[in-house]
Amino acid sequence: MWYPASLSNFSIISSKCDLGEGLFVNGLAAAWVDINKSKIFLYKNSLTEFDVKNRPSVIYQMSEDILIFGSENGICKIDLKNKTEELINDITYSSNLNLKDFRSNDGGYSGDFQYLGFMHKNNPEKYSGYIFLIKDEKWILIDNKIHIPNSFIDLGNNFLLISDSLSSEIWLFNFAADGELKTKKIWRVLGGGQTPDGGCKIGEYIYLSMWDDNVINIYNLKGEYINNFKVPVLRPTNCKFDEYDSKLWITSASCGLNKEQLSDFPESGNTFAYKLKNNEIC
Repeated sequence: MWYPASLSNFSIISSKCDLGEGLFVNGLAAAWVDINKSKIFLYKNSLTEFDVKNRPSVIYQMSEDILIFGSENGICKIDLKNKTEELINDITYSSNLNLKDFRSNDGGYSGDFQYLGFMHKNNPEKYSGYIFLIKDEKWILIDNKIHIPNSFIDLGNNFLLISDSLSSEIWLFNFAADGELKTKKIWRVLGGGQTPDGGCKIGEYIYLSMWDDNVINIYNLKGEYINNFKVPVLRPTNCKFDEYDSKLWITSASCGLNKEQLSDFPESGNTFAYKLKNNEIC
């Protein structure tokens, strides 16, 4: 199990996000979004910012020239060289739901299939959200019971972990070969008021950011709690492991924090890269 034994062993990228999220890493670079400021950040030796028209929530793919992201309007593409943005799959064209009061929150892949979750903008406690399968440019509703869809951790073999940040439940989704939902069952219910956010799978373990708890929790694949480690922010929002350079990337949020909390956690909103050294094992 990977564990940053030395918490001084990290880099700080000063992105100053209001609501950093949607991490993607691939050895080439790291990319993430600020949902509230409608920005995309790209880090490759230095930080580049893109102001986007379509409010982003998750980065799906990235190459030297192209970046694909999920937004409240659908799937979008940025030409990184020309710095142009294009909405390539508009959800309003293929979904009969009225989503004007909803925004995308998180998404991911299971196998070759793409998924995107939506939450109510103003009252997620009252209104449940939606999770869509994006297939052949069509948006297929697969769940409307999770209020704040989060995490979207691919376990392989058509299994995906999706959290409800409102209820603190983590669900195990199993998909059929065509991407449609096969089964859905509880993987873990968090206690102590913990709020699950974004995460990733590293080897045989799940790393999950805990909103408002300034830790990353570690579980085995059965959902059993193993350990955690503290991070220098109150609201970590996502984490992804870049196996090419052995770094764990973590995004965070500063939105909603009061002066005292911001004083206690001055790095809130920044992004962090923890380096694995000497095969540190917990």
